Amino acid sequence: MHFNRAVILPRVRTPRLLSMLALLTVFSSGAWAQTSPPRPSDALTLTAEIVPVMCGVAAPYSLITRPLPAGVGGRVAFYLAEYDRQGNVLQARGLGNVRELHPVASANKGFLIEAAFREVDKGLISLNEKLTTTPANQSIEAFPAGTNTFQHLALRAIQGSDNTASDIVLLRYGPEKFSRLIRQRSPCTTFLLTSKAQWAAQAGLLSSVLGNDVVAGTARYAALPFEERLAVAQRLIQEAQIFTGRQVQLPLERWFRSPQYTPLVDMNLQYTSTAKALADLAARTFDGQNLGKTRSLYRQIMATGCCRPKQPAFKTAYWAAKAGSGWRILTLTGYIEMPDGRRFAYAYLNDLTIVQDDSELERQIRPVVGWIERTLGDIVRND
Repeated sequence: MHFNRAVILPRVRTPRLLSMLALLTVFSSGAWAQTSPPRPSDALTLTAEIVPVMCGVAAPYSLITRPLPAGVGGRVAFYLAEYDRQGNVLQARGLGNVRELHPVASANKGFLIEAAFREVDKGLISLNEKLTTTPANQSIEAFPAGTNTFQHLALRAIQGSDNTASDIVLLRYGPEKFSRLIRQRSPCTTFLLTSKAQWAAQAGLLSSVLGNDVVAGTARYAALPFEERLAVAQRLIQEAQIFTGRQVQLPLERWFRSPQYTPLVDMNLQYTSTAKALADLAARTFDGQNLGKTRSLYRQIMATGCCRPKQPAFKTAYWAAKAGSGWRILTLTGYIEMPDGRRFAYAYLNDLTIVQDDSELERQIRPVVGWIERTLGDIVRND
């Protein structure tokens, strides 16, 4: 995985689940009005590549009128809300359909580390526990070699969005336990697999579980009831461990650039959520309110996630962020505390863009972050 520095991102090979820019929560000016979610055609480029799937009950929010930066296309959903300390929404702004499921790439990692730190608080895991990178747990792209502490892997999973570090933490915590926890906390959010299992399945390497047809096999998997899907996910995780990260990455890159590629497989295999569900979950997680002695460390680690403005146009007391990207996917999530105690969380989900090269997609991040900062600034200054 890449390591984020400010808002300048290095070029790496596609695909990747990186933690990109930390965004800013977004609010538009004007009174809070109860509105129905706008149709995608109200603000976004239409696409017929997938059939939209809705999740969650309709909730009021005001439509953001500020246009997205030039070059942003595909399917975009953005939700930003102010929350009270119990996680209740006080006011919200949105763009696109905030109840529509999207793949969210590495945005799962902040929630994973928080869950793992709860195990540390219980004495079930030690921050100094040593865990070794092996061919079985190594995922795609750069990885932490040798043996590292649990705390170091947690930091690396957020600061650099390292897939291997994240997978090692997930395997130590328990993939099935994490999947159940997320489903309980956010029914519209699904985190089932290690990154390696996702990519190995998408690359066509797990035919022993899904069959030889990737599209048909992943469709059958996605259609299963949760408990059955969870059981298959454990088999996929196990089968993926016979491959090294490089053995997964090369056929995966060929898959994404092949005529057989379809974003239906992204939706069938990858972590998914809605803009509203992901923002709501961030508001209840990224502040560390569920943690005990590890709360301070968790907040420090989440403050290293990519990315936020070096010097925001308004004063903030705390800014946690996590992002992710992959083939035609960009996700930006964050949580902000203001000096006066106000709390905001946001989620920006973009997929199905015609921009395919990862470096070209990353060039959208800086202007999108600026868009979010200006929109949030309207709320902060005008409310």
